[in-house]
Amino acid sequence: MNLTKINHRLIILILVGVSLVLSFILFWVLYQKRNSEVPIATFSELNTIAQSLEKNGKISDAIDAYKKTELISSNQIEMVQSQINGATLMFKRNVGNDRETAVHIFKNIITNENNLPIYRVQAIGFLLNSLDATRDEYFALNVIFKGEPFQGFAVEGDVWLAERRMYEWSNQIYPSPLTALRVADWYRRKPQESTIESLERDLYIEKLKEWTAIGENLMHNMKAEKYSVSKQAYAFMLLGIERGGVAKYGDKNFEASEAAFREAQKLTST
Repeated sequence: MNLTKINHRLIILILVGVSLVLSFILFWVLYQKRNSEVPIATFSELNTIAQSLEKNGKISDAIDAYKKTELISSNQIEMVQSQINGATLMFKRNVGNDRETAVHIFKNIITNENNLPIYRVQAIGFLLNSLDATRDEYFALNVIFKGEPFQGFAVEGDVWLAERRMYEWSNQIYPSPLTALRVADWYRRKPQESTIESLERDLYIEKLKEWTAIGENLMHNMKAEKYSVSKQAYAFMLLGIERGGVAKYGDKNFEASEAAFREAQKLTST
């Protein structure tokens, strides 16, 4: 009699235990199903979020968002875009070793010949823009122009000569109006130095004319390179400056220079 009662209680306990286990399994299946139905953000959606965070000054959050876009990128173009955007903001944030990390990312993009030439050139532009923004020659020689092929541009220890050489190399990878005009700008400034002899001065002026013409002939590529309006305006402004340099050292006719400045003004006023 007592044995029967014990067996009955045991059966009840077993049934309760099985019921609890089945309930837990059912809950877990439903939970996983619900989570799997939550839509995953697309690259475009996450990229828009990252851009919005950047625009609102939330730099660290934007960097994290760009890292996420890199993780879900479906092709090399999306991946490189994410890397460039994130590295640019890291250089701007400048916390801890941010700048060294950003330079490392840019260099990897630049030296990877599997990347599209246009993106390698963009990375060169951002890298050298960072040099122009900081004017930190020590950082440039010890970080930017460190390792091959970069240190080959700075063999004399002249950071700004190295920058010009790197822009010339960039133009070989993928000809771009801004790249050519930045080379022209280096040659425009050289004749103003007091230590320059007349023969050198004439050579620099000829190079200024040559690179200004190259940049001018490439201006039509801006749409293909998807220049933003502000970047197009900057290109026309730089063209105006270089044309002004050519006029200054030549016939003193600044009409072409003024026309370029007007184009830049039109773009900034739209």
